[in-house]
Amino acid sequence: MTQKHISHNPAKFLIFSIVGILYFFVPLAPTASGRSTWLVQSVNLIKAWLKPYLSYIVLVFVALLVIGCIVAKVTDRFPLLTRMYGSVKNYSIVLYVLGLIFASMVVFQVGPAPILDAAVGGDGLAVSKTVIVTIIIAGLFVVFVTDFGLLELIGALIEPLMRPVFKVPGYASIDAVTSFVANPTLGIFLTNRLYKDKMYTTREAASISTNFSFISLGFFAVLVESAGILDHYGDVVLWSFILSFVMAAIMVRIPPLRGLPDLMYDGSPRPAEEKVKYNSQLFKNAFVKAVETGNSVNIAETFKKTIVDVFVFAQKISAYIMCIYVLAMVVVKNTSILPILASPSCPS
Repeated sequence: MTQKHISHNPAKFLIFSIVGILYFFVPLAPTASGRSTWLVQSVNLIKAWLKPYLSYIVLVFVALLVIGCIVAKVTDRFPLLTRMYGSVKNYSIVLYVLGLIFASMVVFQVGPAPILDAAVGGDGLAVSKTVIVTIIIAGLFVVFVTDFGLLELIGALIEPLMRPVFKVPGYASIDAVTSFVANPTLGIFLTNRLYKDKMYTTREAASISTNFSFISLGFFAVLVESAGILDHYGDVVLWSFILSFVMAAIMVRIPPLRGLPDLMYDGSPRPAEEKVKYNSQLFKNAFVKAVETGNSVNIAETFKKTIVDVFVFAQKISAYIMCIYVLAMVVVKNTSILPILASPSCPS
């Protein structure tokens, strides 16, 4: 009786999924140059509103991350901090501390000139600002496409293609489309969230992050404009899209991705999966499964958990950017390592 009731009440699945699709993937928001997705528009608007404060927001986020990690490591008297930061590795804390130091130098303009260089610390801080806003805004809406059945529907329909070709579940296609259409950072956040929810194995999460979350339509526009070939934008997007999927099919079959453990976040093996084939019942079964998933969701608990996940992820990514970006650019701008790496090796 319960099964029948759930299967015939698709309202929650349909409402939340349609909102998610419209927000992330459909260009409806008016802009000066045409139309963009509501995701892009809302991120740009909030960045503009918070522009005078974003540098300090980055600094506060990274500082709270460092404090939270240290407290969680030295005591378990604060269960919330233990849950948020207790699993952070020691080497990550070192990177976070460096990120805090670099962020402080750039915000207050105190420190060595190579770090304060606008193309080093300045750009690192600029990227961190964009990432924080994008993750927080998009992350709060990502549950509309991940938790209310759309993931199950797309996954079931695309599984017969994604599993044999890319060795990942069918719902990984949402990660790919999200990164390509919206933002790679959001794709990484989505993959990380599904990995911790034990929907991806370590190998699958790494494969998706490296193969499907590295470029976006917006960045294509930047590249072709910089190269002076804006009139070839459509060709660049099309062939890059095709090439990325061809390369993904190759990369998942060679080291290092092939050798990563095919285990869940907690070390458990992936449950046995039934081989899915295209047939007349596939869409019906996928729709029923999606509706059941949507009706099983506790909306309040889902959004409460999402807020915490989004906050912590935004902290970690901004800290990593401030540390790794600055260190990498200092090396690039002050050593000859880049010309050496970029030079083809010639036989003597």
